[in-house]
Amino acid sequence: MSDLDKCPSCGGPLEQDQEVKETVNVGNNGVLVSIRADVCKQCGELVLTQEMAEKLEMARESLEEEPSDMRVVGHVYEYPASHA
Repeated sequence: MSDLDKCPSCGGPLEQDQEVKETVNVGNNGVLVSIRADVCKQCGELVLTQEMAEKLEMARESLEEEPSDMRVVGHVYEYPASHA
């Protein structure tokens, strides 16, 4: 995927071309996007290609427009702070 062999954040080794799911949030809405990335084995940092970064940006833009082409797959609930 990338031309890097070490993580730009911590210098750890990269696991090449892994499928990961990233969440893109806009306000209270979110979309889960499957992408390919190199992943640091040490700190978990993702190293994206330009194409994968653009895919995440397109997902964000689609979410801003109230998309009809995305499937609802669940709900997110906020647990009240008063339930300590």
